[in-house]
Amino acid sequence: MLKLVAFLISLWLLLTIVIYAFPMYMYNLEFALYKNTKNHLEESHDIIIIGDSRAQAGLIPDTIGEDVYSYAVPGGTPIEGYYVLKEYLENNGAPEKIIISFAPYHFERSDTFWERAIKYDFLNFKQGFEIVKTSVRLKDDFTLRGNNEKNLFIKQYGKLFLYKLKSPNYYLSDVSSGVKDAKTNYSTNATVGRMVEQSKGQYYFGRAEFSDKKNSEASRDSFSKSLVLEYYLELLFSLCEEYEVTTYYFAPPMNQVSADALDEDFVSGYRMLLDDMQHKHNGVEIDSSLYAMPNEYFGDESHLNENGAKVFSEDIRKKIGED
Repeated sequence: MLKLVAFLISLWLLLTIVIYAFPMYMYNLEFALYKNTKNHLEESHDIIIIGDSRAQAGLIPDTIGEDVYSYAVPGGTPIEGYYVLKEYLENNGAPEKIIISFAPYHFERSDTFWERAIKYDFLNFKQGFEIVKTSVRLKDDFTLRGNNEKNLFIKQYGKLFLYKLKSPNYYLSDVSSGVKDAKTNYSTNATVGRMVEQSKGQYYFGRAEFSDKKNSEASRDSFSKSLVLEYYLELLFSLCEEYEVTTYYFAPPMNQVSADALDEDFVSGYRMLLDDMQHKHNGVEIDSSLYAMPNEYFGDESHLNENGAKVFSEDIRKKIGED
């Protein structure tokens, strides 16, 4: 029995070493995008972008201004946005302007928190503990839509410890991918890393010439905000006000077919959240509108392609006074 326990512990330690030593060989391309954001948090820029993959695809730094960098990450919510901005400000002080942009459903749930932000060690244990503590306090499992509160204490704290201890049940598939596709994974991460480095944090997810598929918001019949994500959005806006930075919030555009399918209750719920934020945070310019752009400007159902990004970035450049 002791030999079996010793073997399992040794296997766990070996797995942990492999995960820390060779992440580029195991993870998919999102890892390179998170890594790039983390690597640039000690750089100072005039304008910075905080947001998710729709912001990362749709906002072209060089189109918006001379010294702009995108710190958006795929799957990002106000949680990741807050900690990214906090670290940036602690390292560099205030930029001249901040652009914040999240898809509406990223105020409802975070579907990649564990598999990206925590697994990639983008957020450290202390930050993870703060988030989980908030989740339990507000009785909101922010990874599920609808403020689910079943077994929260065990689920959230247990998951955090297991992820940070590199529990095999959460990492075996990644290690397996590293064994089978190490060369491909490394090549993909290295290529994406170089691309996003050159584009100042911008990256195209969809590359088709048009998309007439509906995005995730188009299927919602109501807007169900997450209390945790609302809490971190408050922290994010408060941080901008604390540093007295000129800050703008815009929702990323939707393709026309998705915008046409939006439920009125979903739209009113989303706008109510943002309008309430504007009332509380006068130091931030918050646009609660939802924008539609032609389907040919989208590379997939959610993300602008190159042509769409150019149009949207030009529009944002004018709106923030960089014209």
